[in-house]
Amino acid sequence: MKPNAAEAVSDLPEQINENKDRNMKKTLYVILLICIGVVLGTLAANLSANIPWLSWLSFGREFGLTSPFVLNLGIIILTFAITLNLNISVIIFIVLSLFIGSKIKI
Repeated sequence: MKPNAAEAVSDLPEQINENKDRNMKKTLYVILLICIGVVLGTLAANLSANIPWLSWLSFGREFGLTSPFVLNLGIIILTFAITLNLNISVIIFIVLSLFIGSKIKI
């Protein structure tokens, strides 16, 4: 028996919540994979820096606000600074972790 229009409309909020939950899980999973890639890439760059034929993995640039921005409001002082240290090894490991993570079904 086919569901009528009222039953189909009443199921919409449940479907929307399921899609939101699924999207949240996927987003958190991608953030986790990026963090894993950054940690492993940084570890590999630090370990390979002193090996002559692997030293290219630690080649990279540091960019961002190197000196902090200070906002003094009298009562509270806020300090803002962000620096990204990006190297070849980190990029390789982020791409690798996202590729492997896409093959694993959650």
